Amino acid sequence: MDTAISSSVDYDIINVTASFSITSSKTISKKLQIRATNNTIFISFSSATQLFNITSSYVWFNNLTLNNTNVGSSANILNFSLSSGINNFVTDCIFETNEFAIGSNNTSTWNIYSNYDSYTTPFITGVTTSQLLTGYTINNIPLSATSLKVES
Repeated sequence: MDTAISSSVDYDIINVTASFSITSSKTISKKLQIRATNNTIFISFSSATQLFNITSSYVWFNNLTLNNTNVGSSANILNFSLSSGINNFVTDCIFETNEFAIGSNNTSTWNIYSNYDSYTTPFITGVTTSQLLTGYTINNIPLSATSLKVES
């Protein structure tokens, strides 16, 4: 994964074809897509506090099972640490974690979009980071939506 991330350029696609474990956090500072053919592909770690630290916009995780067995106070699987980062997607992923699946240092509010209208109009606005981190229930997802985007 280190080589794939470091040798990539903006808008590259990293295809994950086999499960593996990571022993240190990976920073993603490029516009990338990391995807697998199905979410039986596991990326797991236990010795790092964050599996991926995302400092870029336009990062997409697709069709992966992400596993974190660390129980540290900031044990995020995905940490979006660029408060102005936009258009980051997490679709068709499974999170297995002892702490937090997704973290962010964004202190503003968030809007939630769906692919029902190509992510044009938020169907929920003004969600706080605290609400997202403690479990935010959505009851009004558009019927034909198959993925969501959370954006500040």
